Amino acid sequence: MGTRTGSGSKIENETEKIENRTENEMQNKTEVEIECGTGIKINSVPSGTEIRNRTDPLLHPTATNRLRSGRRKGNRPVTVSGDILWRDYVASSIVHVTRRRHPRVSPGRARRKSSWYSPFLCSVLIVLLFCDDALSKCSGENCLNGECRNETCVCDEGWQGPECQYCGGKIKLTAPSGVITDGPGNYSVSVQCSWLLDPPWLDSDPPPIRVRLETFATECGWDHLYVYDGDSVRAQRLLAVFSGVLDQTGSAWTRQVVARSGRALLHFFSDDAYAMEGFNITYAAYSCPSDNHHTNCSEHGDCVNGICRCFDGWVGIACDQPICPSTCTPRGCICEPTHSGEDCSRERARHSWSWLWREPHEGASQPPPGAPPPAAAYSLLQYNDTLLRVGGETFAQAEFLYKYIVEQRRWEAVETRSGPAPAPRFAHSAVVHGHELIMYGGVVASDEPERGGGLAGLEGRAGEVTNEVWRLRLDAVRPQWRNTTPTACHPHHVGPMGHCGGLHVSGHTAVVVDVGAARKPVMLVFFGHSPVYGYLNTVLEYHIEEGFWTSVATRGWPARAGFGHTAVYDNLSHRIYVHGGLVSESEATQVMYHEVPSAALFEYDIDNRVWRPLPKAPTPRYLHSATFISPGMMLVFGGNAHNDTAAATVSNPANAKCYSGGALLYDVRCSVWRQLQTPQDAARAAHAAQVMPGIERSTAVIMGGFDGRLRSDALLFEVGQGCSGLTSEVACLANAESAAIACAWKVEERLCVSVRILFYVFIATRVTHTLTILPLK
Repeated sequence: MGTRTGSGSKIENETEKIENRTENEMQNKTEVEIECGTGIKINSVPSGTEIRNRTDPLLHPTATNRLRSGRRKGNRPVTVSGDILWRDYVASSIVHVTRRRHPRVSPGRARRKSSWYSPFLCSVLIVLLFCDDALSKCSGENCLNGECRNETCVCDEGWQGPECQYCGGKIKLTAPSGVITDGPGNYSVSVQCSWLLDPPWLDSDPPPIRVRLETFATECGWDHLYVYDGDSVRAQRLLAVFSGVLDQTGSAWTRQVVARSGRALLHFFSDDAYAMEGFNITYAAYSCPSDNHHTNCSEHGDCVNGICRCFDGWVGIACDQPICPSTCTPRGCICEPTHSGEDCSRERARHSWSWLWREPHEGASQPPPGAPPPAAAYSLLQYNDTLLRVGGETFAQAEFLYKYIVEQRRWEAVETRSGPAPAPRFAHSAVVHGHELIMYGGVVASDEPERGGGLAGLEGRAGEVTNEVWRLRLDAVRPQWRNTTPTACHPHHVGPMGHCGGLHVSGHTAVVVDVGAARKPVMLVFFGHSPVYGYLNTVLEYHIEEGFWTSVATRGWPARAGFGHTAVYDNLSHRIYVHGGLVSESEATQVMYHEVPSAALFEYDIDNRVWRPLPKAPTPRYLHSATFISPGMMLVFGGNAHNDTAAATVSNPANAKCYSGGALLYDVRCSVWRQLQTPQDAARAAHAAQVMPGIERSTAVIMGGFDGRLRSDALLFEVGQGCSGLTSEVACLANAESAAIACAWKVEERLCVSVRILFYVFIATRVTHTLTILPLK
């Protein structure tokens, strides 16, 4: 063959250079997919490109962020200073970023203009075009929500797609009852749908509107259905934010809401990454909750202004729960001393669950007088014979500090003196040292319209992550808040990462301990998320008496727990146990990092500042709770266990559940996890747990949280019988599993005693799975 010369050769050479350069760019090119709460996708971002948050315009304000292409250092997530809504249960200013490499292409093959299979591909293309043209022609039967005009489906308002099969846009429903659905099959990605329910009024009073989920399956954490009580997102109240897969076995409270303004707005948003089966929802005006959409009050009560008045023997928001599940008195079961529970089926010798109170109109136990509004992500602290609720995210007007008096079973707001006071916040930390409350960090609410959007009262406020330290004397008649955030560096101690006033952080934990030879009080702060440094792997020390910060140089295992973990102190082992959290993980095939819930458990040696890994939990989680229910026995409950990388379908709902109702016991002596059965309708995240003061048997209370709606109920976990009443070695050593109390068997004296009175040295006998604990000599 001859060789081209002259201008033709130059053209071919330039063409080859361009193709080579294009090929190299394609090999290094990355797709950047940014999902901010409700999802954005921006492809092929060059260096220095400015990215604007184009997420749901109804729910999020515009925010900007600058992303630079190339490998990111460390695990600092890309962030935007945009809307932070707790109903997405993670501050949505955290942007999830993934990169996908394009497959490499052979240089020779990339430049080939044709091949032997080109005619075949052309034939296939022609057939597909013909089929597509044939399928695009409609009839009166395949236009599901529209009309067939000129062989094309013309969709009704609020519908889209070639067969009008996907919801999209706004629909106004004026009938007194009806069905709301996203369409047949899976819903579409990148869709926004709104339904305004405006039924006729029979008189001057607005009709209560019952909205009931019949089936519901969306991608957890990314695809949401918002339900407002009113005709817009600036309505009186946000009732619920549903996401994930509906638990079909749940009670009526978990699957329906009642709007009382006479109108209701439902807004559905899906991102552009994944779609699921969607939902079928029924609504009815002048109706009450029920176990069936054809009835009111489950036919066990009268419907009065949207509220069920249950007949004798029935309770619940829908009168769907019998007071006594088994045969007993009409007012409930009167149990023998050896048993407890609603149907007297639980042995008091074993650990057990019960409800201290339920949601309003749900169950026989109603909230106590003065109960604060439902909230999530607050701190629950023990102080003398009371429990303190500090801060939290709420959808209603609320005080910042509440006190629950255990003996009197009532709430009251704590009045403070006028003057400087902390702004409302959530995802913060708080501890009690002596008679002083110390609060640090968190997401501070803001009333600025450009940051919050002003949605439906208070729930739409945006926030900023703070480094503030606030202190309050609890023994004063009218306590006064003091802002003690350090403003200058200590002359002999370096602040964390050079910040003298402490880091701006949220989703962290704090524990008060005595350290050093002088046993001075120090508030240890673990991990969390920083808007500047991303997920933190640091331990900070706030010296309470001196009022300055230091960063701790730890040794041992490189522990990390990210956002929404737990850290609790065990006075038996004098260790702190850190579990779970949302952490940043690197993927082998990707440059960027992604966030996943962790199942890790770490032990922190306070005196030596050493980390040690312990056995992982059976399931990962974050935004859960943990507390030591007895010496050496840690109770872990609830949280969010959803993993975005796992398959999530209705047939496999475990991977799609946004909120966990599972509970675990961790035995510190044996390094063993044990799974517990939990009551129905207890699943939640971002709740709080604390041991109740003044109770004969150690009892943990689990309050509030979020499961699509903010919760205000209180669940109790009570330990079983103590060690002294056990007379056999087998029962003594099995008491940790059956009663959540660790015991030791003294062989010579044949006595079962609590590990509390023994020196913490043990030998695990793997053959019999028992423990012989050596007493202090």
